Amino acid sequence: MKVISIAGEKGGTGKTTVAVNLAVEAFHDGLKVLLIDADIQGSAFMFHETRQETKTGGFQTIIKPSKTLHRQIQDFSNFDLIIIDTGGRDSSVFRSAITASDYVIVPIQAGQFDLWSLSRTVRIIEEATKFKDIRAKVLLNMVIPRAKIVKDVISALKNAEIDFFSTTLGLRVAYREAISAGLGVTEMNKKSKASEEVRNLWQEVKKWANLG
Repeated sequence: MKVISIAGEKGGTGKTTVAVNLAVEAFHDGLKVLLIDADIQGSAFMFHETRQETKTGGFQTIIKPSKTLHRQIQDFSNFDLIIIDTGGRDSSVFRSAITASDYVIVPIQAGQFDLWSLSRTVRIIEEATKFKDIRAKVLLNMVIPRAKIVKDVISALKNAEIDFFSTTLGLRVAYREAISAGLGVTEMNKKSKASEEVRNLWQEVKKWANLG
């Protein structure tokens, strides 16, 4: 069992979109997947409900914004992969989700506000590593192609020696349309640019987290 949380102290960075699309890819790759919605807004759980209506299914989802998730996580050891979608603010639930994780993906947009927020998230993760080994990696999300700020943010991450995925996810309508349909972007249109991005990200995540 591997546990990956999609986390960040700042809201609006697309954490749920990343979480559900990775869950879809992991399922199609043959893994037994549990998606835990640890956000009181319940967006990932609502996505799953929509998915159930279309009889797409494929993985289990529960809503569990629990302060003791790090202690309860072993109750789900029959799954190959657990993905935790966290809320966008520092809280006891947020910290519990990180402590429950083996890996943390931190989506950010390319901008100074997100870099400032990232430093706070990194500190929280570092505090959690006092209790267990946790690896973290930044994901640039909702990227505007060829924008200068993207290069500036990548340079800032390198200077700060913060690890990040080579794959970036673009600011694309395809992600919103797929969510509304209860689908991953690769299920909605296999040939779209968004699908290519998500497939590439999954391959990076799979290798990083030793998922086979």
